[in-house]
Amino acid sequence: YDFGQTKEGIFYFAMELLPGKDLGTLVASSGPLPAPRAVHFVTQVCGALQEAHRRGMIHRDIKPANVFASQRGGIFDYTKLLDFGLVRRVDVDPGTRITPGVVAGSPGFMSPEQITKPADVDARADIYAVAAVAYFLLTGRPPYEADSALETMLDQVNHAPPAPSTIRPEIPSDVESIIVRCLAINPDERIASAKQMRDELCRCQCAGEWTEEDAQQWWADHGADAASHEALHDTIEKGLPKTFSG
Repeated sequence: YDFGQTKEGIFYFAMELLPGKDLGTLVASSGPLPAPRAVHFVTQVCGALQEAHRRGMIHRDIKPANVFASQRGGIFDYTKLLDFGLVRRVDVDPGTRITPGVVAGSPGFMSPEQITKPADVDARADIYAVAAVAYFLLTGRPPYEADSALETMLDQVNHAPPAPSTIRPEIPSDVESIIVRCLAINPDERIASAKQMRDELCRCQCAGEWTEEDAQQWWADHGADAASHEALHDTIEKGLPKTFSG
């Protein structure tokens, strides 16, 4: 929200305080999500990407740790897409997009073209990553698992992942179909835009079944407020200047 320097010479950023937890932590602590809740999160991520892509920005590092389930205005499971640290614009000079040969992203969630042609990625790379996040939310594991980052990336480039329903048979077929299409190795075979992906997810039978009341009850059962206050207290105790402790 702001940045500057105090009269004591301390540089600062003023940032939004988010109560809640990232989706990687949420799944690690609670297990795979029911399909309606996963769709609830993913459609919101698609909405954020729709705006980013409209402005010519590709995120390039969408993963569970960068999607945050928060609370805003009394609404629980309000989703924030975080960490645009690897973002790049699609309207820059192709010769200055990225250092040739440099792979940017997170193995297991980055698109195959980020591995093979990192200078040429477009919005469809983010579509792939969102599908990988959806896969993780529904199954509790990423689409690819290997002993090393290199092996993971080789699998991504050469092999389609197992269908989510082979891990959890109860995953709805209409949701699975969207995920599988968006995890295609060839970007031409994926859903073309974040808007289209969101629209198709919203037409799934389970869309809308995760209600505000469901979300509020889940966080009440899992101590959302206590967890947030504890995290803030720990941050302050680890050494933030007293100027900011209020």
